[in-house]
Amino acid sequence: MGKRELIESFKNRSLRFIYEAEDDLNKGWYDFAVFHAEQSLQLALKALITEKEGSYPLTHDLRKLIDILNKYHDLSFIQERYSAEIDLLIQSYISSRYLPIDFNEGIAKKLILFVKEVLKRLGIWK
Repeated sequence: MGKRELIESFKNRSLRFIYEAEDDLNKGWYDFAVFHAEQSLQLALKALITEKEGSYPLTHDLRKLIDILNKYHDLSFIQERYSAEIDLLIQSYISSRYLPIDFNEGIAKKLILFVKEVLKRLGIWK
């Protein structure tokens, strides 16, 4: 798979994950909704990093990915206003593999909206 195909695959999968997050929310599966939102954001960030740098770092840490991409896109709004949301998304990634955390509907909705806002600003979500 070439670079362009990889980038498009990441972007498409990012969108599929956010759609899954919405579906999970409607089913009342809030932990899955938050995890899928995290996956959506992670893949979107990796897609744009790959566009700019030719490859992506082998990390799942949203803060590191945001820091890298901040060199090319002004993501200061994320770092300044959404630190708690980033922390919750990071926790959802870790808890999906190790220690389950329950999220409620309000938190899940808030995190999905946050991810959609970032995807819009990055030009991935319309």
